[in-house]
Amino acid sequence: MALPNPVEPTTYEVRAGDSLWEIAQQHYGHGNEWKAIYHLNEGRIGPNPDLIHPGQWLIIPGRYVVAVGDTWETIQKRLALNVVDITLYRENLHVILESNPHFTPGEILYIGTGGGIGDHE
Repeated sequence: MALPNPVEPTTYEVRAGDSLWEIAQQHYGHGNEWKAIYHLNEGRIGPNPDLIHPGQWLIIPGRYVVAVGDTWETIQKRLALNVVDITLYRENLHVILESNPHFTPGEILYIGTGGGIGDHE
């Protein structure tokens, strides 16, 4: 099953038996992307990513796979990004700070919000 590109940021309420791996599998199609969810929710989850609790609300970062010819401007337009409201992470979870970064086709970018979604707590 092909995932849409981009995957929009959303929220998720943890259910009994959930793990970050399973949540990533459900939202991204790959459980190994759990670190992106943990990175954005570490303050909510705490130091142990294996300890999530039913009823906890998590922010699920958006996900975008860079296409050939993408630039900072085309990605902003495609995602309708307001730079003030988001944080863009590279696949290695380093925040993109430069004003005109270079992107590689196939690179995965994660989109975190500046606090608009997921404020259930």
